[in-house]
Amino acid sequence: MVPIILALGFSVSDFFYTIWVKKLLDNKYKPFDIIRFWMVFTGLISLIALFFVGIHIHSNLFYLGLIGFTFSTILGHYFQVKALANLPLSIVSPLGAFFPVLIVIVAVFTLGEIPSLVGLLGVLIVVAGSYTLTLKSTDNFFEPLIFLFKNKKVWLKHFANISWAIAAVFLKIALTNVE
Repeated sequence: MVPIILALGFSVSDFFYTIWVKKLLDNKYKPFDIIRFWMVFTGLISLIALFFVGIHIHSNLFYLGLIGFTFSTILGHYFQVKALANLPLSIVSPLGAFFPVLIVIVAVFTLGEIPSLVGLLGVLIVVAGSYTLTLKSTDNFFEPLIFLFKNKKVWLKHFANISWAIAAVFLKIALTNVE
């Protein structure tokens, strides 16, 4: 039950984060100022949580995972903010649906984790839904796919997704080395 609550909480907070960033960019805030604030804010919340929960570190891989997670998360947020600065929200948001696909691919190659058939089917349904949201007409079914690969500004969001998929691997390394 707790993982479901956490996943829903993350989805809701991610929704508000994206809108908040877009509004700040529209008000001419600089991307690095937004990222700095977000990292300090989430870092303080994490430190407070660690203070109350307490941890026991099993190996130095925890620190490697924590450092890798931090840098790849910051990089992901940088690309996300740049994507939001250069593209409409109606394009950036559906591209977030490709994150589960990337994380499955990264997990297979880095952690050796293979998803169940049902899990893989769920990811494909989400991606298919996101893809159909970007269809403007039924004349060319592959138009959004071509757009995803040819548009250089869209690659900012792809890089954000890739960075966050790598961050998830580092987070797993950190969490498996702590109690």
